[in-house]
Amino acid sequence: MFDEMGKTGRPADAAVEQAWFQAIFQHAAFGISLISPDNLYLGVNPAYERMMGYGAAELVGRPKLAITHPDDAEASNDLNRRMDSGEINEFTLDKRYLRPDGSEFFGRLKVSRVNDENGRILFKLAMVENISELKQREQALHDSEARLAEAQRIANMGNWEFVAERGTVHWSDECYRIFGQDKDSFSPSHETFLACVHPDDRERVKRVLIPGWRPKGRYSHEHRIVRPDGEVRHLQEWVVPYYDETGAVIRRVGAVQDITERKQADQALRKSERQLQQSTDNVPALIAFIGNDRRYQFANLAYEKWYGLSPENIIGRTVTEVLGAANAQQIESYIAGALAGERQDYLVSFDTAGSVRREVKGTFMSSKADDGTVLGFHVLAQDVTKEKMAEEALLHAKDMAEDASRAKSNFLASMSHELRTPLNAIIGFSEIIAKEILGPVGKPEYLEYAQDIHNSGGLLLDIIGEILDYSKLESGKEPLLEESLDVPETVRSCLALVANIADQGGLKVESDVAASLPPFRADKRKLVQMLSNLLSNAIKFTEAGGCIGVRVRAAPEIGYEFQVYDNGIGIAAEDIARALLPFEQVDNSLTRKFPGTGLGLPLCKSFAEMHGGTFELTSAPGKGTTVTLRFPAERADFG
Repeated sequence: MFDEMGKTGRPADAAVEQAWFQAIFQHAAFGISLISPDNLYLGVNPAYERMMGYGAAELVGRPKLAITHPDDAEASNDLNRRMDSGEINEFTLDKRYLRPDGSEFFGRLKVSRVNDENGRILFKLAMVENISELKQREQALHDSEARLAEAQRIANMGNWEFVAERGTVHWSDECYRIFGQDKDSFSPSHETFLACVHPDDRERVKRVLIPGWRPKGRYSHEHRIVRPDGEVRHLQEWVVPYYDETGAVIRRVGAVQDITERKQADQALRKSERQLQQSTDNVPALIAFIGNDRRYQFANLAYEKWYGLSPENIIGRTVTEVLGAANAQQIESYIAGALAGERQDYLVSFDTAGSVRREVKGTFMSSKADDGTVLGFHVLAQDVTKEKMAEEALLHAKDMAEDASRAKSNFLASMSHELRTPLNAIIGFSEIIAKEILGPVGKPEYLEYAQDIHNSGGLLLDIIGEILDYSKLESGKEPLLEESLDVPETVRSCLALVANIADQGGLKVESDVAASLPPFRADKRKLVQMLSNLLSNAIKFTEAGGCIGVRVRAAPEIGYEFQVYDNGIGIAAEDIARALLPFEQVDNSLTRKFPGTGLGLPLCKSFAEMHGGTFELTSAPGKGTTVTLRFPAERADFG
């Protein structure tokens, strides 16, 4: 039989052939099925049953596609139709099968058409191999490659391989993207790579690639490329060479990363650092940054003037090394506070270069990371020696001024007492003479002289009173004695005080004060003094036939408002500010006729402000003057 097989390639006996086929069919490690021309199962071997999870009795007579995954049925059906039509005699298909328990697996199906001697199909022989593990490995490889590609895309990093023997270069997809090349039209090679390198970097890159130029082992280098569109990009490459037994490079593998943005950021950072250094170098104060290791990371040029160290020589040194042990000890607690995350302000005396003693005012401001970790602290320190000296001189001058003010107040109080006693006597005796209380004087001229003496004495007494009042205001010793006032009654009393003088001057006196005004909380003496002073001024600067008056309004939205007005000579706009200064008077004929201290308006303004109010003077030459005193609504009892 074997001789005949050797001659013909077929068993000598059909029975033996049948036995062989049955043995293969029953014991094969892969699944075998026989399919009828109308695609029904004719038979399956045990391996097929185990693989599919169906017994032969469950499959025979069923359509072949009944256990094919629905998503793969169309492809399988198409191949079977082509085989049935005689277009193909065999095909291979990887597809999924469904088991009765719902599980599925990948199988590699190989189908051959078996014909009779006339070429008509007898049956199909189908063999199935379970390739699920292979598919899983393929999927894992695919997923790994996808993750690698995504990681390379995110990192702007590609990988490449050069095989010296074949002279071939393989690029990953990201390499093409980095170089701006089309994968379908660009063929990477040693020459095409160098053509992409920036002309100014090309010779240097060539030297890197020359064998023996550098010691064996992995290395990295940076260079620029020019993309097809002309854009220049910065790249960094890491290279691992492989050598044969002679030391010759047989293969290189490497990674390339687009670091353009990093380069641009580095350049921007260096530019920013230069600008910061230049800006801070022009500041006459110490500016620095000290890390949490207490070492300087930045310092401006002022350190060189203070400590004889340039910024370059300061970087990396500790606080003690730069400032000296004694100075560092003075600010140790402030440094500890700054490194604990708290702002620190300090004022110390430092010994600096040339044995110069400086008064230093400084601030430490902590710098923190996003997680709150203290990275270090910023330093801003100023030499305030001159300011300290000026402050001490100012304090000394203030003390002297206060001493002088106290001496002045004591002098004025003493002189007031000394002057008031004889003045009261002069005023009293002159009034007795003027009124001839003790009998006729005789000559009429003497009566006029006595009246002049009486008027001058009264004026001098008023002047002394105003000076004392202003002195108390200056020293802050003028108290505010508040009480609830009847405003209409208070205004009437003030008008009564000046009524006789106004009448003698031929002036009309007006009063616009409602009887229903609410009570007003104020210092009565000061309110009367304000209104009396303003009315006196109005009388003084209004000629005969003129008019003076008082107007008072009160409402929650405006508070309390007092106005004293006249239609007298008025004041020019440029003179108003001067009129409000102590001891100043606007020069005109009436001021010479009615002399005074020039304290009336300043006192009124100060008294109004003591009550939380405001003083407003409006005037125009030839049209008169209006003074408005406004007080907050809280001083009125609106009920």
